Amino acid sequence: MSQLAHTIGVTLKRLEDAFMLGNSDQARTVTKAGTLTMQALIERAGGIINGAKESLDQAEIDMML
Repeated sequence: MSQLAHTIGVTLKRLEDAFMLGNSDQARTVTKAGTLTMQALIERAGGIINGAKESLDQAEIDMML
Protein backbone atom coordinates (compact mmCIF):
# COMPACT_ATOMS: atom_id res chain seq x y z
CA MET A 1 0.00 0.00 0.00
CA SER A 2 2.93 2.33 0.57
CA GLN A 3 3.85 1.86 -3.08
CA LEU A 4 0.36 2.97 -4.08
CA ALA A 5 0.53 6.00 -1.79
CA HIS A 6 3.92 6.91 -3.26
CA THR A 7 2.56 6.59 -6.82
CA ILE A 8 -0.40 8.81 -5.99
CA GLY A 9 1.89 11.45 -4.51
CA VAL A 10 4.25 11.41 -7.50
CA THR A 11 1.34 11.56 -9.94
CA LEU A 12 -0.27 14.49 -8.16
CA LYS A 13 3.03 16.40 -8.02
CA ARG A 14 3.61 15.83 -11.74
CA LEU A 15 0.04 16.93 -12.52
CA GLU A 16 0.49 20.06 -10.46
CA ASP A 17 3.69 20.85 -12.36
CA ALA A 18 1.98 20.29 -15.72
CA PHE A 19 -0.94 22.54 -14.77
CA MET A 20 1.39 25.26 -13.49
CA LEU A 21 3.06 25.22 -16.91
CA GLY A 22 -0.31 25.17 -18.69
CA ASN A 23 0.70 21.96 -20.44
CA SER A 24 -2.50 19.95 -20.95
CA ASP A 25 -0.74 17.32 -23.10
CA GLN A 26 1.71 16.62 -20.30
CA ALA A 27 -1.17 16.49 -17.80
CA ARG A 28 -2.93 13.85 -19.94
CA THR A 29 0.28 11.82 -20.23
CA VAL A 30 0.93 12.00 -16.49
CA THR A 31 -2.68 11.04 -15.73
CA LYS A 32 -2.57 8.06 -18.07
CA ALA A 33 0.78 6.80 -16.73
CA GLY A 34 -0.27 7.31 -13.12
CA THR A 35 -3.59 5.56 -13.64
CA LEU A 36 -1.96 2.56 -15.34
CA THR A 37 0.61 2.30 -12.57
CA MET A 38 -2.04 2.52 -9.86
CA GLN A 39 -4.13 -0.15 -11.59
CA ALA A 40 -1.11 -2.46 -11.77
CA LEU A 41 -0.36 -1.90 -8.08
CA ILE A 42 -3.99 -2.55 -7.12
CA GLU A 43 -3.93 -5.78 -9.13
CA ARG A 44 -0.72 -6.78 -7.37
CA ALA A 45 -2.25 -5.98 -3.98
CA GLY A 46 -5.22 -8.18 -4.81
CA GLY A 47 -2.86 -10.96 -5.81
CA ILE A 48 -0.87 -10.61 -2.62
CA ILE A 49 -4.06 -10.72 -0.55
CA ASN A 50 -5.10 -13.86 -2.41
CA GLY A 51 -1.58 -15.31 -2.28
CA ALA A 52 -1.06 -15.25 -6.04
CA LYS A 53 1.56 -12.56 -6.74
CA GLU A 54 4.68 -10.98 -5.29
CA SER A 55 5.08 -7.30 -4.53
CA LEU A 56 6.86 -4.90 -6.87
CA ASP A 57 10.27 -3.62 -5.93
CA GLN A 58 11.08 0.09 -6.12
CA ALA A 59 12.90 -0.26 -9.48
CA GLU A 60 9.75 -1.74 -11.06
CA ILE A 61 7.64 1.12 -9.71
CA ASP A 62 10.15 3.71 -10.94
CA MET A 63 10.11 2.11 -14.39
CA MET A 64 6.30 2.40 -14.53
CA LEU A 65 6.44 6.08 -13.64
